[in-house]
Amino acid sequence: MWPKLFYAVVFFALISCSTRVYINKELSSAEKKFHDHIGFRLYDLKEKKVLADFNAEKYFTPASNTKIFTFYTSLQLLSDSVPSIKYIIKNDSLIFWGLGDPSFLYKNVFDNRRVYDLLSKAKQKLFFSNSNFNTEQFGPGWAWDDYNNDYSPERSAFPMYGNLINVIKKPTNLIVTQPLLFMNHFSVMDS
Repeated sequence: MWPKLFYAVVFFALISCSTRVYINKELSSAEKKFHDHIGFRLYDLKEKKVLADFNAEKYFTPASNTKIFTFYTSLQLLSDSVPSIKYIIKNDSLIFWGLGDPSFLYKNVFDNRRVYDLLSKAKQKLFFSNSNFNTEQFGPGWAWDDYNNDYSPERSAFPMYGNLINVIKKPTNLIVTQPLLFMNHFSVMDS
């Protein structure tokens, strides 16, 4: 819906000024349909004039716009991956520090096996240090009533599985967890 609407708005805005009425009508209709506020401004940089606008003078919470710019900037600066660990090898030991990358072993985004392969194939003994984690596990404004939800896990230096435990009860009353390490810590009880 939105990509088609966006391209339609841009197309009609470039054709003629009379399309302002059409744009306002479409955006007003979308605003009513989705029960949300919409703001829009199309500005011609070359001609230095506004081609179309709808609620452009109103104040909006900048969250969605800010997320788009943050995402774009992150893609430009970070490319397709971020560093997950720093490590050193001393004699028979590989000592590593996590860098806060939440994707390690997390089922929804884990597709980079470099850290996993490095750690699993290391001939040395592995030692993890969290001495570089100098912050709180909850960020400012963290809502306590969100604590039990999967969109609000604690922060850590080396998150694994997104710092979440996925628990599934099978029809046979078998409990399966991800990571499997926690399976023996859950049981089904009669209610």
